Amino acid sequence: MTTQLLHEKKGKKIDTDSKNESVVVSFDNYTVRKTQILETIMEKNLAKDELVEKLLAAQIRNVEEKAFMRAMKFYNQPHDHITDPTMREITVAKKT
Repeated sequence: MTTQLLHEKKGKKIDTDSKNESVVVSFDNYTVRKTQILETIMEKNLAKDELVEKLLAAQIRNVEEKAFMRAMKFYNQPHDHITDPTMREITVAKKT
């Protein structure tokens, strides 16, 4: 037997409407709170992703700058120390 029937036999009625309303209100509160938490998490993840993108862009710029500086150093250095004529030709060809 259900609890409602047991209570009716004893002469007691269960107020199911108020219990259902409190469950609905509790569930609505839970849903709102969970939505807020998920939005906060998403905002934090987006902020973190933006920071990661900025960091990666800075690292790429740094690598490109180092490569450029190496190329400039190579271009500006004299290559008189290269004694092999073939290697000297290859080295001078890289400069042009």
